[in-house]
Amino acid sequence: MAKLLYVCEDVVPPAANGSNLVYLACLEVLARHHEVFAVMFGDRSKVPHQTEETLKSLCTAHLIVRGVQKGSVPKLLRTLSRAVTGALIAPGFLEELERSDPYQQIAEFVQLHSPDILYLHKYHCVPRFGFKALNAFKGVRLLDLHDDFVTRERAERMILRDLFRSHPSLRRYPEYARIRTKHRLSRFSEIRSRRQELEILSKFDRLLSASKSEADGYSKFFPGRVVYCPWPIVMQPDSCGAGQRRYSAGFIGSDAIFNLEGLLMFVSRVLPEIRQSNPNFSFVVAGGICDAFKLAMPEHENAAITVMGRLSHPADFYSSVSTVIVPLLNGTGVSLKTLEAASYQIPVLTTPVGVRGIPDHELPSNVLVKNIDEFGEAISQLSAEPQPIPDYVQQFLSTFNGVIAVGTDR
Repeated sequence: MAKLLYVCEDVVPPAANGSNLVYLACLEVLARHHEVFAVMFGDRSKVPHQTEETLKSLCTAHLIVRGVQKGSVPKLLRTLSRAVTGALIAPGFLEELERSDPYQQIAEFVQLHSPDILYLHKYHCVPRFGFKALNAFKGVRLLDLHDDFVTRERAERMILRDLFRSHPSLRRYPEYARIRTKHRLSRFSEIRSRRQELEILSKFDRLLSASKSEADGYSKFFPGRVVYCPWPIVMQPDSCGAGQRRYSAGFIGSDAIFNLEGLLMFVSRVLPEIRQSNPNFSFVVAGGICDAFKLAMPEHENAAITVMGRLSHPADFYSSVSTVIVPLLNGTGVSLKTLEAASYQIPVLTTPVGVRGIPDHELPSNVLVKNIDEFGEAISQLSAEPQPIPDYVQQFLSTFNGVIAVGTDR
């Protein structure tokens, strides 16, 4: 049995969002066939006892290290350095500022357990794990690409600028204001960012991608080293039954810029059309997006839109809606939002962007894909009967174990 070190950017469980769901699912699947050690980034003092106990049941050992620098100066220096380089990640010496303690903890953890396989989940985990630790690792190095962050950065800059123009009130939203300031202080060069990304990716023996299109794209740079490996999203154990639903449809999501862009398009263009033919149609918004949404649409109550706010348990949202709306217009990687919604066995109406990275033959039957202008007519086509989603676990295991068996040949 191989000793595998799994590294992700957040502490899981619980699975509080789509990304957490992927991390937890991968951890659970890998623990069935490998001796797993885990490194996660977060505030250890805030980790609940239940999380610690679950990690102990899945991992031989785990380490939770500080993920955010204590001071603001290193962050500012990294941002300003990007004004010179135009790349997504600052030069190595700046990335390492005030990270000496986490790096030391990680180095000691790796030395103590001597894993055979290193599996980093997401490109931005690399500087957190540390380039020195990565270069020193002698076993098989795997990186799950997660997203094309170069393409994502370009789109995010453009969309946030447009959102501020169309909804000036969003300038008061702290997170968006921070991102916009970061954009203005830094500079983005797609050529330099891609060059930097490819240099970092070259340090890995295999690159995993859950998106077929992105796997094909990266294969042009790394022939034979990119593996299409869909994430093992499995059915929620507490999937919602066909009980009483308070709302006709709803949207749940974080305050990610792509989420707000799609949601505002839906409520301004599509929802009024739906209500013309069905005045009783009710709509609810939930999750971290709520504060930004209320700033952009302060008159939402007049439009009969309910704002549920942040939820401790996503199931509270899914049990209250008859249909989940995923009106995404932009995004990269795999649409975790759609996979999460489908896992609750209720109808999902999504745009083509909302099923990015999910092959057509693997789409659950409770997911309907339409252009956003067709949403009004499509609402009536959705079945209220819950349908199971495909089990990706076996495909993930067979692909992943095949990757490991290949070894370190480059």
